[in-house]
Amino acid sequence: MPNKVEQVPITVAGNILSELSEKIPNNIIALNELIKNAYDAFSPSVDIILDSESKKLTIRDYGIGMDTEGIKKLFHISSSDKQYGEIISYNGTIRLTQGSKGLGFLSVFKFGKKVYWKTSRNNQISDFAVDFDSLISEYNITDKCLDVTLVGSGDFVGTLIQIEVDDYNLEALKEYLTKDVNRNKVLNSFIDNEKNDGKISADRNFIINLNIDGEVYSTDYSIQLENQNSSDQLFEINYSSNECLLVFKKNGEDIYSEKFSFDSDRYSVEMNLAAFYLVPNGKSKINSLFYNPNNNNLTPLVYINNNLFNNYLLFDTELMVTKKYSDVLKQLIGYISIKSSDSAIQFNSDRTQFSQSKLTDDIAKFIERINEKIQRIGSSLKNELRDFPRKTFIQNRISLEETSDLSNLKKNIRPDFKLKDFIIFEKQGDKLKCTLFDKEILLDIIPKTKETINLGVVESWIDIDDLDKKIPNLKELIQVATDIYFNEEKVREFNKLQEGEWIIRQETDTTVSSLKIILRKPAQPKISQRENILKKGIDYKVDDLFTFINSFGEEDKGLSFEIDTKSNPTINFNKGIINFGRLNENTISIIITDKKTELIHEADFTFRVVEDNFYIAQPESSKSNLVNMPINKEVNFRSDVVSFIGEINRIFSTEDYSFVAVAAYRTLIEIVVNDILDNSKIAKTESLLQNYRKVIEEGKGLIDSSELDDADKRVLNSLRSTISSRDESKSFLEFLNLSTHGGTRIITKVDVMKKTQEIKLLLGLLYISGLEKEK
Repeated sequence: MPNKVEQVPITVAGNILSELSEKIPNNIIALNELIKNAYDAFSPSVDIILDSESKKLTIRDYGIGMDTEGIKKLFHISSSDKQYGEIISYNGTIRLTQGSKGLGFLSVFKFGKKVYWKTSRNNQISDFAVDFDSLISEYNITDKCLDVTLVGSGDFVGTLIQIEVDDYNLEALKEYLTKDVNRNKVLNSFIDNEKNDGKISADRNFIINLNIDGEVYSTDYSIQLENQNSSDQLFEINYSSNECLLVFKKNGEDIYSEKFSFDSDRYSVEMNLAAFYLVPNGKSKINSLFYNPNNNNLTPLVYINNNLFNNYLLFDTELMVTKKYSDVLKQLIGYISIKSSDSAIQFNSDRTQFSQSKLTDDIAKFIERINEKIQRIGSSLKNELRDFPRKTFIQNRISLEETSDLSNLKKNIRPDFKLKDFIIFEKQGDKLKCTLFDKEILLDIIPKTKETINLGVVESWIDIDDLDKKIPNLKELIQVATDIYFNEEKVREFNKLQEGEWIIRQETDTTVSSLKIILRKPAQPKISQRENILKKGIDYKVDDLFTFINSFGEEDKGLSFEIDTKSNPTINFNKGIINFGRLNENTISIIITDKKTELIHEADFTFRVVEDNFYIAQPESSKSNLVNMPINKEVNFRSDVVSFIGEINRIFSTEDYSFVAVAAYRTLIEIVVNDILDNSKIAKTESLLQNYRKVIEEGKGLIDSSELDDADKRVLNSLRSTISSRDESKSFLEFLNLSTHGGTRIITKVDVMKKTQEIKLLLGLLYISGLEKEK
């Protein structure tokens, strides 16, 4: 017996529509789907009206509309005879197909449950309405039929969709569309299928109008790259996969180009970008269309088949940050257009990522490669434009000979400088003006090297020498001179009676000659005393006691001199030898005459004559003296101070005197303290205690800054450290005053021997201050 066959129908519950609608993740994607329907219908524009009062969203296009067959296709869920990216045309308008999923019908239900359609095609107007809740409640959706009213012919063109929007979607849409960056991306979501003047721009044949509670916005055709903060714009970047050429432009002129290969026939790529070097607030002058909503940074926009692809990772402007930061060029905006009708072009539900396939992987890898190339070349060009003229030229001074042919000056530019062909050279006097677009610099032009002729140096004494005999051609040199300098200052004429340094200079086209003339006036001869402490009964040569300088600065030349002993019979002078026979001070008078100039110098000189065995004790012999030098140096004190010290030491060394030496000791202290302050130009007071403290306080500075060797400095600093406190100063001065002003006891030599550290330090400081005074 044959088997019985029964027909079992396939039943589709209406709830399938709810599940299918979930493929449209949000109302912005749904809105884009409705805009794409108008685009595919060849509508010249689409109006989107959101009315909060009526809670209605209206999408109105003026395209080819739908007839009954078209409405049937609309309700044939997940079925479409369209091929995504396929070229379609109507009445001369060419577009790339956007819809292909057959889910356009479901997009309207992202905003509300009740939707009304009105459409017209072939002079037939149709309208119908759908309640989404009634559809999804159907047991078998295939049994459901919708009522379509055929209104008849009329003036209505295109399609009108009116949706009753629920409260949530109403507020969500308003919040999204009131932000500039979001609204701009909706209004400019389509680019033209063809470039305009070589530029990618919004589709001029498809206007998107947006009305939000009476506030009207439209596609902005003024958003051109050249209008975006042109003052901070570095250059434009263009690429076409048809030509495989990456071109950098500035001010409409190609400044650099490089081949970049492309070998796929499954898709094409066009790029039109602009790079910036933004100053503060420069970003605010760029339309928010080019702001990345994820981080608010500038970004190019990617369009797939002319529709905005909400992806900001495919072309990452910070690609080089982790590779080579110096090659980063992240201040980029513009348009990247990718076209393909290959079925492998697929997206995730919210159209923010490619669905992975061999084709989409190839597209992503190509975009990354060309992005890296743009970053590397662009950052180099940016540095050249930004840093010009720094790091541009091999040398910053150009010889005059080189400027005879300005076209050859490019050899002075760094070989790796990409923009060398755009540097313009122009001579401006002794400068070379170098201009790179809107930047310029002036380089020095080195004059042609001339032969230098040194005519020598002539020294002459005014009123003594005959300058015309020394320089026979002097008048001729002065007549042809181009410059005359006196003491390095340029003057108008030469004066042979003016003391100083003269330069007579003549410059021709090929030579520079100069003669230096040093004119001096004879001076009064001079006598300088070399020694002021002499020993009694010793013969001294006059030349050992004095230095004689003539009118021309020469020593012991052309002079005659006379010595007057002031009728002192104890002074014996004969044939240049002088001998003093009396102790203490002896004065003589000397007259010298320059035989050539007849100028005279006369002066008195006083010597302190001491015994042959007189000396100030040095450290190694200090035990037998009261006053000793702490360091082994030749004394430079005043002669009366030296004599006073000698007398104190002689009295102290005898057995006959005790208190005289002690009384004189205080006087010596006061004299030495005052001399140190005078030599150091430090103000004195009437108080010996205050003056003494000043010396002790300034002592360390005097010692440390002196020219003494380290050993001598240590000796003096050691002495100072033992007596530097204020108590020590006061105690020492009280001791001195007791010895001279009276008291309950008389100070003896034994007492004074315990107070010699102070005088040693003072003598050392007197020596140092004397050296400073001599300077």
